[in-house]
Amino acid sequence: MLNKRDDILKRISIDDSPINYLQVDVWSKSEKNYDCYVFVYHCNNVEDLEASWQYFSNDIAVRFQSKLQKPIEIWNIYLVFIVRDVVLKEVKYKIEQDKYSCRKVVIDNVNSNITQENIINKIMRKLFQLSINTRSEDEENIDSVKSNEKSLMEKLDPINSRLSALINKGIEPSLIYNLYLKEGELT
Repeated sequence: MLNKRDDILKRISIDDSPINYLQVDVWSKSEKNYDCYVFVYHCNNVEDLEASWQYFSNDIAVRFQSKLQKPIEIWNIYLVFIVRDVVLKEVKYKIEQDKYSCRKVVIDNVNSNITQENIINKIMRKLFQLSINTRSEDEENIDSVKSNEKSLMEKLDPINSRLSALINKGIEPSLIYNLYLKEGELT
């Protein structure tokens, strides 16, 4: 469960920041001996995201992360950017792959009337809930290969039996080659 942390927001908010902290929510998730922190920035649009994500990351690193004492807490900070617009894959990738200070997640194409509860559920699923599929992608690929293999064998069986018959009759390999590959008579 995420707990709202307005106390953290009050400590890090400053008047001269380009980040509008009125658009930020701070949450924590308590674990056994430490807390995880989630800073949610509600961006107005993609332009707002692109203009502010680095500054926001730096701001959190300096004003909050640098004050933490437990190493496990220092490395369990998440910045989540909620954007109404669709964010280009390249922009999303650039932000989410940035390793400075904390993990970053972009949740885009969000309906403007999304509830706080829905946002929390998205964050929980994205960051804290492990989802295990009952069938792995490898198993599905194996099934697909087996199915294709059976289909291929059904198509090759008549060709292979005719080829085997020619070989068993002692027909010259060059003649089989000409019949089999060049002229396609076996197909």
